[in-house]
Amino acid sequence: GVLHETVVFDSWGDETAVETLFSKYCRCCWRRSGMVKRKFARMQMDVQLLPMEVAQSDPVEAGNVAPPKKRLSLATALSEPRRTVKILIGAHNYRNLWFIACSCTSLLVLAIIGALTYFIVTMVKYYT
Repeated sequence: GVLHETVVFDSWGDETAVETLFSKYCRCCWRRSGMVKRKFARMQMDVQLLPMEVAQSDPVEAGNVAPPKKRLSLATALSEPRRTVKILIGAHNYRNLWFIACSCTSLLVLAIIGALTYFIVTMVKYYT
């Protein structure tokens, strides 16, 4: 069968400890410590156990490992700009940026509509 395993690299040294005296009393430090705890590196791996006869009939050569499918490279960065920005600034900041961009665009459209309405009303009053 195939064993699906996720390894979490969550060991921190004393010099990078998250818990401090302030994190017990300061809300800002609580949030920071919570964010750091959730951002541990994870590695997913699949291990398949085969009988000796099957393994010898189809051997795997050394170095025959493909890179991860979703790895960011220059080619994928240029072909998928949204994903690249999301990776570079983070998912939370990407949502905030998207919200601000939509809000500014909506306000700009409303301002243009208002200016055109004012211009049309002014022109109608001037010529009548």
